[in-house]
Amino acid sequence: MQWFFSGIGKVGPWFTYVNGPFILQSKIFAGQQWLFKLLIKSPDDLSPTFFGVCLGHFAAAAEYLAPVALMMPVDQLIWIGLITITGMHLYILMMPAPFDVYSWNLCFGLSGVYLFYIGSFGLDHLSGSEMSPWLTSYLLLEYSVCWYGQFFPDRIGYYLSHRYWAGNWVQTFFLVKKTEAVKLKLDSVKTFQSNPLATFDIPYMYLAYGYMSLAYLWLGNMNMKLLVRLLENAIRSVDGARADIDEWQLASLLQLVLFFMCLLFRLF
Repeated sequence: MQWFFSGIGKVGPWFTYVNGPFILQSKIFAGQQWLFKLLIKSPDDLSPTFFGVCLGHFAAAAEYLAPVALMMPVDQLIWIGLITITGMHLYILMMPAPFDVYSWNLCFGLSGVYLFYIGSFGLDHLSGSEMSPWLTSYLLLEYSVCWYGQFFPDRIGYYLSHRYWAGNWVQTFFLVKKTEAVKLKLDSVKTFQSNPLATFDIPYMYLAYGYMSLAYLWLGNMNMKLLVRLLENAIRSVDGARADIDEWQLASLLQLVLFFMCLLFRLF
């Protein structure tokens, strides 16, 4: 179910827009202009080409068809499913994948080999009849929740419905206004990092890696591309239509302890 619904969740336009940039950001293919032209329309239009759209749908189909092949009692189909599943995880690990996706893909890549080659070749249909009715009920419930979450993503989270990397990562940003009063309030909050309004020069490499991370997320998540407009709308809802985004400072969770920050600002 993990593999199947992870692939089903990528059906649609979102994945076709981010699959190309995901390939192009890798150390293997970075700077390859021929590949850029093959996958992306132009530097000014990052929409996928027709080939890029087809490649995205092919990648999604590989993820949801491979587990179906593993369930078929036909050796040739089982081999196709096993090779596809293993190859998919190796491909993601080589790109490279971001953050915890490394451990996720390594774990499931090894699990695929163990479950469908070492433990048994393909799905163990004989053990299905010996399964506990409680486990059967749980799996049916999980299957139903996953299907429901595909059609009602606002009601079922992407973890529960296995919609991994399907355009629905929650993004949270904290902004504080650049005033002396706010700075004094933040000075009284104990944090791991310094006050985000403190005046100090950020080391060049820290700044460079920060911009690299933002660029990666901007290209890899459609909702990140709406970030600037969303921040402007949020600020204008607080400061009015003529609000200036330059009067606000972006603060990370490492800089602010969320509970104490909210408590402090609500009290004062």
